[in-house]
Amino acid sequence: MTPNSLSRTQQNTLRTDKMARIKFVFRRWVVTTWVLLLLLGYSLLTYTNTNAIVWNRYSPKYALGLTVYFIFLLSWPLILFLRERTVWWWAKIAGRLNANSSTQAQFILTWVFFTLLTLTVIYLWDRDYNLFLWFNILVLGIWLSISPLYWMWSFQDYSLELISLDYLYNWFVKNLSVWLPLLVGAMVLIVSNYLGFQTVSRNLALLLGLLPGLGIILIFIRWPPIGLIALVVTSLIIPSPDLPGGLNIAVLLLIMLIGLPLLNVVMYRRSMYLLPSRTIWPILSLLLAVSLSFGIGQLPWFGFAHPAPLDAQFGGLMIFFLAGGAFLLTAYQIRDLRWLQWLTWIYIAIASFHVFGWLVPGVGEISGHLFQLGATNNSLFWVWLVTLTFSQALLNKSLHPGWRLVLGIITLTTLYVAFVKMSDWKSGYLPPLVSIAVIVALRSWRLGLIVVLVSPLAALYLSSQAVATDQYSYSTRIDALLIMVEIIKVNPIFGFGPANYYWYTPLFPIRGWAVNFNSHNQYVDIVAQTGLIGLACVIWFAVEIGGLGWRLRNQVPTGFAQAYVYGTMGGLAAMLASGFLVDWFFPFVYNIGLTGFRMSMLNWVFLGGLVSIEQIYRHQAVSKSAYDTIVRSHSSTIEVGCTSN
Repeated sequence: MTPNSLSRTQQNTLRTDKMARIKFVFRRWVVTTWVLLLLLGYSLLTYTNTNAIVWNRYSPKYALGLTVYFIFLLSWPLILFLRERTVWWWAKIAGRLNANSSTQAQFILTWVFFTLLTLTVIYLWDRDYNLFLWFNILVLGIWLSISPLYWMWSFQDYSLELISLDYLYNWFVKNLSVWLPLLVGAMVLIVSNYLGFQTVSRNLALLLGLLPGLGIILIFIRWPPIGLIALVVTSLIIPSPDLPGGLNIAVLLLIMLIGLPLLNVVMYRRSMYLLPSRTIWPILSLLLAVSLSFGIGQLPWFGFAHPAPLDAQFGGLMIFFLAGGAFLLTAYQIRDLRWLQWLTWIYIAIASFHVFGWLVPGVGEISGHLFQLGATNNSLFWVWLVTLTFSQALLNKSLHPGWRLVLGIITLTTLYVAFVKMSDWKSGYLPPLVSIAVIVALRSWRLGLIVVLVSPLAALYLSSQAVATDQYSYSTRIDALLIMVEIIKVNPIFGFGPANYYWYTPLFPIRGWAVNFNSHNQYVDIVAQTGLIGLACVIWFAVEIGGLGWRLRNQVPTGFAQAYVYGTMGGLAAMLASGFLVDWFFPFVYNIGLTGFRMSMLNWVFLGGLVSIEQIYRHQAVSKSAYDTIVRSHSSTIEVGCTSN
């Protein structure tokens, strides 16, 4: 008897019975997972840290992690109250994972890798954890890896066929190509941990702990947008060992993310293509101009001064290329709006924690240790936090009003901290205010008219206040600008190459002192390093990005995408405004440098998100047009056929 031959009542009965079975299996899986998570609590609570600050027992970072663990643990039973539709969706996911043995093997591979990686990270964190924690994590990892098999086994009435030796052997041999990398990676991790235990050298253990990075690379290759999300987290909160020239983990991660697609092209001989976006050409032209200036910078422009050391020149060159690479990486790799949403919400969630640390007692002690100074001391950190929260709160009508209110509170809190708590730092509040003004003006021509009328007065007041509170800085910047004009006159077209002008400034004493100094102005830096050609490319890029946002603002649907488009235009304006204060978006190697590039790279990631939106909706428009053409062609064929009959 087929399902179609059953009566509606019988079909409903079968569906009800199946749903009851799914809910029973689902609840048992949730409870089992919760018990395994609960067992971790004993080892986590009994652990003590030498840097005991919180409750005289835990370090701030450990206390934060412990808090997140318990919030997650207490929230987990709420899954039992999910709607039937969600539980049904969960069962469909398990069914897809069980659709073929290759998918099963890939799922198990992923979870086993994460389990071994977690054990390695715990060991590198501290060797004093007890074996009970290690055993619990191992059991939890194995349980999660075989969860789809558990679902299938439950629906097959616990058939012993799934654990028979013949079934397991055939399944293993069939997926040998999938399992072989897992076995190699597992052996590497096990050996690295064993050798780490056998040696007293912490450095050797750390070196061996880098081996799991191979697995992370495989994840980034399989799901490229995860690399961008990891870049956000790494840039803001992941510490870095002391490396030469301000090099840090975030910069190294960005280099790896840019290199992986290029390696993929070389290894698999895949063709490279340019996105059909007008924003690509100016960024490529800028990189070409920087490369040309780098070569010209090797010439002896001043007889009594040498150019910057070659490593500093390469560092300055790398900043331009990494900025362009971050922009292109996002533009090419995000092809689903959900990834851009994840990128945005994760940045807002992490960055707002730092802001609330200024106001909430106890939080600041944790956030002060958690966040990296190179990120939070960058004007663009405050620009994009205000830009993204304000645009989504104002324009994303698909969000629940409660969440829009939360985003509005984050915006106001950020502005309060920047304007009141850090009032001496103009880069903290002036560029974000520019972003808000631009978003409001672009959204409504009436409000835009008010902004146009009020902006000159507001700019005059804020600039006069800024100058009055820091007269010495203002006057020395003017002196530096006049000297920079004299230096630039020597080669205004191509500039002197990355970092070089810093070594020419002692030839032009400032206030009687023959010292090295930088201009503290992004645009003067660009001209001095890449010439007027480089500055023209930056202006060209800004015009194209602004024009793209202007065209997309009414083409994309209301909700997250439209709010992001307006936010990007506001963020672009704020970025350009911040350049008049200091070299924020192309950090000068002898000023903000690679340390501050932690945050500057995210500026280019968010700008690249605008191109991603362009490509997403262009692809949808092309697909719809092709579908309409097929429908019209099919309809015409039917009409012709009817006429002939």
